Amino acid sequence: MSHMSVPVLVGESVAASLEEYDLARRKVLEGDVTSALAHMSNAFNHARLAEMEPSMAPLRYFPPVHL
Repeated sequence: MSHMSVPVLVGESVAASLEEYDLARRKVLEGDVTSALAHMSNAFNHARLAEMEPSMAPLRYFPPVHL
């Protein structure tokens, strides 16, 4: 949402998650499922870091539709 500022750490975690996801997708296309799973795990971990950032807590309790 354009009116909400995103903390740097959250943005970095989201970017890292998307990079890991892209690597996982490439590994699947190459047939390397084991590496793909490792990259997907990393992507999930980075996404969780972004979600659990303390500044993001209000979004859990006050979704954007209510702001």
